[in-house]
Amino acid sequence: MVADLRRLLAPAETTAATFVLALCLFQLNFRWLLSLLFTIEKTSNQAERHAGAPFSKHA
Repeated sequence: MVADLRRLLAPAETTAATFVLALCLFQLNFRWLLSLLFTIEKTSNQAERHAGAPFSKHA
């Protein structure tokens, strides 16, 4: 049964499908991380404006 599956899924096709899937997941994660970073940056900028000084001076 495993040999039949291996014949059905050629190694090149499997590798290509895995690569495409990994690339899609990486792009989704990368976009999510970027949006998270921008959200954190916006929040810290607003907090700095309210405090009147950057966080580094408070720490």
